[in-house]
Amino acid sequence: VPHARFLTKQWYQRRVRAPLPVDPAPPQRVLDYLDSLYDSQQFKELSYSLKRYEDLNNAELLWRRARAHWEILELEGKRGKTTELQTAVDLIDRAIDLDPSNSNAHRWKAILSNALTSTMGMRYQF
Repeated sequence: VPHARFLTKQWYQRRVRAPLPVDPAPPQRVLDYLDSLYDSQQFKELSYSLKRYEDLNNAELLWRRARAHWEILELEGKRGKTTELQTAVDLIDRAIDLDPSNSNAHRWKAILSNALTSTMGMRYQF
C-alpha cells in the first residue's frame, strides 16, 4: 500500500503527467473588477482579491495572480528575490499548462522569466 503522500493530486499529476482539471472561470464582471484594480495600480487590493480564488485552476486567474505578485515585488523594491520571482513563474507555468493558447500568460511568462534569469546571472540568460 503506497504512502498517503503518493495519493495526492499533485503527486499524481507530476508522475502521470495527467492534465490539470480546469475549474470554470469566474464571471466576466469579476475579471473586469480585477483588471480595474490593476489599471488603478491598487496591487495590494488586487492580490487580496485574488486570494479568494487561489484554489481554482483557471488560467485567467493564475496569470493575473502572477502579474499582481510581480507588481508588488516591483513596488516593494524586491525585484532581486529569486524565490519570490520563482513563485510567480510557477503560477504562470500552471496557467500555460491549463490554457496553452492564452497570450497574456505567455506574455507574463516572458517578463517573469527574464526577471528571474537576470537575478541568476549571464549563464542562465541564454
